Amino acid sequence: MLFRSEDRLVDIACGLIGGFVLGQAARPPEVARGVRARANRLPRQVGVAGLLSFAVALAAQLWAAGQPDTLPLGPVGPAMPISAALIGCAVQAGLSHRRQRSDAERNRVALSHASAILGAADVGYLLCEPDGTALWANPAARQHLGLASGEVPGLSLADCAPDRWPGLPRALQEVWLGAATHSLPLRSALGTPLMLSLRSIELDEAPYLLLKLVSLEALALEQRAAHEAREALEHANQELEAIYRHAQVGLAIFDGRHITWINEGAARIIGETPAELVGHSTRRFFGSDEAWAAVGQATWAAQSAGRPFDEEIQVLHRDGHLRWVRLSMQAVDPQARPIRSIAVLYDITLERRHRVALEEQNTRWQALMDNSSDAMHVLDGQGQVVDANIAFLKQLGLTQLPAQGLHLGEFDPSVRALGPALARERLQAMLLQPQRQDVQWRHASGELLDMEVSSRPTVLDGRPVVLASGRHIGARKRFERSLAQFHRYVDQAADCFYVVDVEAGLQLRYVNEAAVRHFGAPREVLYQWRAQDWDPQVDTPALQGLLRTLVDDANGLSFESVHALPDGRQVPVDVSVNCLIDDEGRLLAYGWFRDIRQQREARSALEAAVQRAEAASLAKSQFISTMSHELRTPLNAVLGYAQLLARADLPTSALDQVDRLDAAGHSLLGLIDDVLDIAKVEEIGRAHV
Repeated sequence: MLFRSEDRLVDIACGLIGGFVLGQAARPPEVARGVRARANRLPRQVGVAGLLSFAVALAAQLWAAGQPDTLPLGPVGPAMPISAALIGCAVQAGLSHRRQRSDAERNRVALSHASAILGAADVGYLLCEPDGTALWANPAARQHLGLASGEVPGLSLADCAPDRWPGLPRALQEVWLGAATHSLPLRSALGTPLMLSLRSIELDEAPYLLLKLVSLEALALEQRAAHEAREALEHANQELEAIYRHAQVGLAIFDGRHITWINEGAARIIGETPAELVGHSTRRFFGSDEAWAAVGQATWAAQSAGRPFDEEIQVLHRDGHLRWVRLSMQAVDPQARPIRSIAVLYDITLERRHRVALEEQNTRWQALMDNSSDAMHVLDGQGQVVDANIAFLKQLGLTQLPAQGLHLGEFDPSVRALGPALARERLQAMLLQPQRQDVQWRHASGELLDMEVSSRPTVLDGRPVVLASGRHIGARKRFERSLAQFHRYVDQAADCFYVVDVEAGLQLRYVNEAAVRHFGAPREVLYQWRAQDWDPQVDTPALQGLLRTLVDDANGLSFESVHALPDGRQVPVDVSVNCLIDDEGRLLAYGWFRDIRQQREARSALEAAVQRAEAASLAKSQFISTMSHELRTPLNAVLGYAQLLARADLPTSALDQVDRLDAAGHSLLGLIDDVLDIAKVEEIGRAHV
């Protein structure tokens, strides 16, 4: 037998396990990188010795097995488990070395990235051994040290510049002995002041020192730049606050139902000042408790759900009139109580009036369209009639549009004759530009009617459509009579109505009687005028380009201008303008204008009255504050003497009178304090606004 006893197998197994554990325990402690590297070589050396010992023991056993008469090799037997232990130690050392190589590779990549980042920094960084021996420095640190790249490794910082860096050896020692950081002033190689910061760090489980060099001049420049940026930010905040305070749109901050802050634009909506509103309830905005409660519940429900509130509401002006306001509110924190919200208020009273007027005008125009003798209809991109007036239905002998729809080709034989492809091209042309053409429509009875059809593209509900008008040639005179009637309506209007030919240099084509009175010239003369004749400052080409963009704009344009009249007067006017293309394809601009001199005078008078009211309120507050202080001085003396008399030995009746005097004095002092508090509140309110 190769082995004399089965216990040898157990010995070898135990030796391997013990050697592996021994190798794990033989790992070096957390010491410097060089010491640990030397210690890591010890298990590998032991492993080599174990392999040699195991080979010798195995050879001796083989020789003994072939010599039966030979004595048992007792001394060689114990070498087997010992060799197995040494081999186990070597195996553990190999595994540990492999892990260390993987960690070293990751550290090398991380160090490469860190070196690239620190190399581009303006601040100097220097990596040293704990004894102050330099290992690496970025370009900024080498510039401060006055060294080249190859002179840094191995440099002793304690000896490199003792005259410029006093105290550095002691600082290195303190950091090495446990101090977290250390800072001291130094000088660079060029003599510029520096600030040196030292910190102990670990790389690859080994301690190092990291030195940070910062130029005090650069630091001062950065601080100066930061100070200038801070001042610019404060100035911008002041400008922004001034903009908010004087903005035309209303801005306010509400805490629940109380006004925390409000600008002049919001206070002006109800005819009050910010000082009169700050600190008060939002009830001041409403004409009744019911309206206040309804708006409050609506805003509470929206803000509690995290939704913004945006509705049109009515508020009460100081003059007793209700004004329409669009209120937009957003809660800062919907969970807070009370809910703080930021509100934006737009005075839309005039907008509502214009909207109502526009709706009324649209109603009138719809009525005119329904009662017009022209066959008005709307075609979609497929040629289907999506809307039509009564005249259109009557023209075709229908009572209503068919349920299955009505296509252009069903009442216009020319479209059907074109074929599908050409019919689509004709519809596309109608969607691109206005057209006028003479066609024949087929009546329900089969009769063909000669029609003059005008069409122009427009947009309805977000989709392109064609607005078309068919006119029976025999109805031309009826249309002219209707037009004359429209002129009579316009001539009876109080505002000035005008029509100008845009392409003819903005030449007047029509004015009503009010415009004739406004200009003070007969129609024959006015029809020769162009825009520059009543507004010398107008830029005709620019205005023509602007008016061309209004052809498809139903809202038109409104602005204020100044008319130069023949008698030399300069009259401010409010002008509205719309554009259309007439039957002859001309671009016409029409609209209304009115004299607004009285409105401007009333506005100026109102602003002057507000200023006088504010001045009077300020004078009142100053007077109340002064008088309150003047009254308190003698009243304190009276109260003091009353207290002295109360302590004197006086009859009961006299003491009763002294008590009444003291009570009356304190009551008067409370009234004076209340008056003084009111004056302080008003003063604080004005200062806040």
